[in-house]
Amino acid sequence: MKLDFRQPTILFGGSFDPVHEGHLHVAREARQALPQFKQIVFVPAAHSPGRPGALASPELRLEMLRSAVGPLGFKVWDWEISRGGTSFTVDTLEEAHAQGAQELLWLLGADAYARFSTWKNPERIRALCHLLVVDRPGQESYSQNPADRFIGIPPHPASSTAIRASLAAGEARPQWLPEPAAAVLEKLLPGTNPYVKKI
Repeated sequence: MKLDFRQPTILFGGSFDPVHEGHLHVAREARQALPQFKQIVFVPAAHSPGRPGALASPELRLEMLRSAVGPLGFKVWDWEISRGGTSFTVDTLEEAHAQGAQELLWLLGADAYARFSTWKNPERIRALCHLLVVDRPGQESYSQNPADRFIGIPPHPASSTAIRASLAAGEARPQWLPEPAAAVLEKLLPGTNPYVKKI
């Protein structure tokens, strides 16, 4: 899907395996804190560097994400999934600029921000966007660059790990799994839900 990058845009990357209410909470808070950024775009990774592979296929994660965020007025950009391979933020930002991006924020948590210097080509990332850091409980953020922006948001208890564990235990609609995403999983053929343990 192509986006209108001529308008100020916040990009929110991640595995979203699966998307949960905590992700939606962060996006809502960012929209409220920065109303001039009308376009908040979720960017699901094909494969996140330095992490184990997602349990759900890229196509299934994309379907759940679209179903959950669309009704809230957020968008999904499937470029990383269409491209395949390991998803690096710098490559995604280069593509956004190739599509006409003018003002970009990259949304990340304070935990990821603390490791930002280990990312692929962090200097180029800073040239392509400003970082928008979400403060999380128990993680003190120290600004690494005067251009970085910070928003403090109320904590949310949702966790992809906990939701995956609940699904593996046979719970159809775990707490904090958005109803539209749960509905996508319920439509799968028996035995094809990637989160359910196979006997």
